[in-house]
Amino acid sequence: MGLTALALLAFTGDGCADHPEFADSVWLGLRFLADQRLGDGSFTGARNLREHALATMALCACGAALGDSRMEQWGRESAERLLHMRQDGWGEHAGVVPNLIDTCYALMAIDAAKEAGLKHPYNELDDVRVFVLSLRRADGSISWSHARPSADRGPMLSASWVIAATLSGAAIRGSSVLEAVGARVTHRDTLPVWRAGTRDFESWWFGSRALRLLNPAARKAWRTALADALIPNQRGWTTADRDAGHTSTDQLAEMGSWDPGDNPGGRTAATCFAALSLQSLGETRVAGG
Repeated sequence: MGLTALALLAFTGDGCADHPEFADSVWLGLRFLADQRLGDGSFTGARNLREHALATMALCACGAALGDSRMEQWGRESAERLLHMRQDGWGEHAGVVPNLIDTCYALMAIDAAKEAGLKHPYNELDDVRVFVLSLRRADGSISWSHARPSADRGPMLSASWVIAATLSGAAIRGSSVLEAVGARVTHRDTLPVWRAGTRDFESWWFGSRALRLLNPAARKAWRTALADALIPNQRGWTTADRDAGHTSTDQLAEMGSWDPGDNPGGRTAATCFAALSLQSLGETRVAGG
């Protein structure tokens, strides 16, 4: 279900939800999400909190793009369910120790629902703000959770903290603490690079979303690195594909996608995250795949 929601977000992010070429695919995806809904705002097909959050975001985004108030209402109901699931923050499943990345997904979904009309008292997120702030260590690095203060996926954690701190109100845009954590995202050693072992498409999406919340001057290096990593490596535009004449869907089934490497979710997830990353920073390309 998460892949369907990701694909719908990619379509709406590029303004293609109602494009004649893609409209049927979008409606099929939305019908699938609608069939997964339960009366309490949860989804039968959601394997974890992230899939629930992505489905919530997709319903809200598609509802806004297509002018469908029913979808926006479903998105608000799903966000209300998320709010009832929290315990300081959010974990992979209800009742599981909260962590930063799942908390960030939940907050992004709640923010999307607010855009769709969700009314939620600001002070009811006080516990989330305290949790997010507690994950920033004395040296400025970010912990995944209280139970696992790991440095794995450091750029992803830093980007997640910027997003979660802003959306929960734990940090104000333009504040020194937010910019300091953001600097860890844009450090030259953590910028996007197309190289085996360094491709983390989900992290690149989070980084691109985080950069929208930081000082515009911080975006330049990230935007350049992201474009250099993704645009020349989109299938159908790579040097190898062009030399072989593989420049259309008739000649290349993978046209418009990105090779996933060892990223979870395979080619579909990699392509959705890549497209969303480029869209977040205003770098888009109409692809044939």
